[in-house]
Amino acid sequence: MPRLKSLRRVSAKPKVKGFLPFGLDSRPEDVVFLHLEEYEAFKLCDYDSMNHLEAAAMMGISRPTFTRIYAAARAKIAKAFAEGRSIEIEGGKVYIDSQWFHCEDCGCYFNHFESPHSISNCPLCGGQDINAFQDESSEEQMENQACFCMECGFELDYSDLSSCRDKYCPECHVPMQTSPRKV
Repeated sequence: MPRLKSLRRVSAKPKVKGFLPFGLDSRPEDVVFLHLEEYEAFKLCDYDSMNHLEAAAMMGISRPTFTRIYAAARAKIAKAFAEGRSIEIEGGKVYIDSQWFHCEDCGCYFNHFESPHSISNCPLCGGQDINAFQDESSEEQMENQACFCMECGFELDYSDLSSCRDKYCPECHVPMQTSPRKV
């Protein structure tokens, strides 16, 4: 039985839903479907100029898994270009890494990954008393955590501004892991 796929982190939804070839009549059966994780892998490497190790850490997956996703994305894009097919970006086993908000009027928790700076009303009650959400228990957890390197044992203080998987060990350059602070 194959292993279950873990969720892949995507920083934001794509700005477009796909692409159409110019100058050809595209038929619905001539569509290449690019999964959201394939789009993210392609964007991280070819647009953001990250190497595979950095991009894999950003997506929260292993480097070999990232390489397979990236290779699939390049193959699909090449097929669409060479055969004059349209590309649709959709689906995949992902979660959108976005900020959460809390409505003080009705107690609703919601996220808005399209443009987090344009939140003005609660989607449930329409209230305007909206705050960025921060769980009180997460503050206590952060005080008792550290970023830890599994390779060499190097430890950094946990920062509330970024997660450990966004950091690399200064000694051996591998992604850091979150671990309880040693007492």
